[in-house]
Amino acid sequence: MNTLYPIKSDDTTTVRTHIVMPEQVIRQLDRLVGSQGRSKFVVEAVVVRISYIRLQQVARKVVGSLRDTPISGWETSENASAWVREERREADAKLNHSS
Repeated sequence: MNTLYPIKSDDTTTVRTHIVMPEQVIRQLDRLVGSQGRSKFVVEAVVVRISYIRLQQVARKVVGSLRDTPISGWETSENASAWVREERREADAKLNHSS
């Protein structure tokens, strides 16, 4: 499965569709990717938006699920924020070393 597209990698079926957009949006799109790059750009943008909406849906389902679960380092909102900052710092350090 391709990480960008939520479809099986062997699924290459495409369908022609008609999408109406403001003329100014098309002009800006063409300046960025050219008229031959429209479809790819739109597909990628829609996939990103779908992924974002799915993430929001999952987040809504799990919000508060750890409320009554004691987690070391999350005793207060300040401690939780510090924990998140440290996790991000460590993740950034790993990314910088692997680049």
